[in-house]
Amino acid sequence: PSQAEEVFHRNSMDLEHKPILNFICEEADKEHANMILGYWLNLSPSLIAWTCLQMPDWKNFASLPITPIRHGLNRYAQDIPRLLGQTHVKKIFEISYLGPDQYQYALDIDWQKDLRQSVANHPKFQRISKQNFLRGLYELTIYEAID
Repeated sequence: PSQAEEVFHRNSMDLEHKPILNFICEEADKEHANMILGYWLNLSPSLIAWTCLQMPDWKNFASLPITPIRHGLNRYAQDIPRLLGQTHVKKIFEISYLGPDQYQYALDIDWQKDLRQSVANHPKFQRISKQNFLRGLYELTIYEAID
């Protein structure tokens, strides 16, 4: 294939990822903020938002699943547990890639390691779901804020 074809295919959404994208959009809270952890390439926040906006029940742009950075949680954030407690996030979707090239994936999201651990141990959030997608390549864990 030509260089243009390679770039096109590398930057195009793989339809194989559509079930996990749809599942995230179906499970997301339509009225409150949602956060994505562990996003990468075919599961980027932009693709997740685009998928959600294709669904007829999405009307509130503020509830689209977005990155922790938009919630003030980035690689330089101090006191992550306190910041998590102050967020208005209703659901957190944690995506873990379990495929053969985990090393590159882990490098891309390594800064989220402390954030992931804080979410799993935070009293504000409880795990409500954990399941595998794409023949076990991805694990999706959903946390929900306890009111």
